Amino acid sequence: FLAARAFRKYLHLNPQAPRSGQISALEAELQTIQVARLPQILKSFRDNARQIIARLSGVLTAPQVGPETGYTKCVVQTKAHKSTTLSTHLLKQGIEIEWSYRPLDSFGAFAQYRRRDNSYAESIWRHLLAVPVHPNLETHDIDRIAVALEQFQ
Repeated sequence: FLAARAFRKYLHLNPQAPRSGQISALEAELQTIQVARLPQILKSFRDNARQIIARLSGVLTAPQVGPETGYTKCVVQTKAHKSTTLSTHLLKQGIEIEWSYRPLDSFGAFAQYRRRDNSYAESIWRHLLAVPVHPNLETHDIDRIAVALEQFQ
């Protein structure tokens, strides 16, 4: 807390916390920098995902392929009842995973908003997980992810 207060004073920021719905000057500046770098960040996500998918051709396929395909996740679909085994395998290799999003209308509180049958989404969401493709990955990280996926397949 004291370090944060000293940092705000150093940056000549108003020590008052922003009101609800507002962001501080520092947060605004950081977000402005991120927005300016967004094309570069998305290109890095896309390149990392393409490298992993290329290594696993025949095992994995890209859901979309095009010059402007924007990946922020590289989602892997496993065979029935294999997603837990794959996640365990990847975690043992030190590879972070992220479970796919469960369809909102499969939760009781959101069931009333269902517009159409989502049986396909409901049947596959348990078999999906995302492997890292974030911009900070280095070549050896991408290789490690691809090798771990190859070993599992």
